[in-house]
Amino acid sequence: MKQRSGAGIQLTGKYLALAAAIALAGVMPASGVKLRVASFNVYYGIDTDTQPEDYNAAKAILQRINPDIVGFCELIDDDYDAWVTLAADLGYPYLAYGTGGTYAGTLRMGFFSRYPILASYEVKEPTGTKEMTRWPLHIVVDVPGALNPFNAYVIHNKSASTSADRFRRAVEIMR
Repeated sequence: MKQRSGAGIQLTGKYLALAAAIALAGVMPASGVKLRVASFNVYYGIDTDTQPEDYNAAKAILQRINPDIVGFCELIDDDYDAWVTLAADLGYPYLAYGTGGTYAGTLRMGFFSRYPILASYEVKEPTGTKEMTRWPLHIVVDVPGALNPFNAYVIHNKSASTSADRFRRAVEIMR
């Protein structure tokens, strides 16, 4: 094959075809999988004894925004059954629920998903340290039509504004 020279670069016919394909790929629309993801801080649960209307409010919000995956902050153990019922009511067959954190008390992270959750785990501090208030929850989701699994994290860093809280929040972010 005859070689062409231009701007000091020699290109053969097969390399010209490759360059053209790459250039066209840049202007051709890419097909993708649409995925709607939401984060929801439910502020101490969804069906507490003192505020049972929280369940209906959470349900109405999620029906309105209709996400495929929802990451929850501040779930509480006493509301776990109500949270599972909410998932069923809204058509989320896949759930992940965290175990807490070093200083989380009964606060948990969780996920609802319309697609299979392949794996879930909490991001924890190194053994022997107590640096993270609430452990972030990570999920891996099998989204139909996607080339690769989708990864999502739900994170609730240390709140408040004292020097110690700001330092702990910085450590959590670095982890």
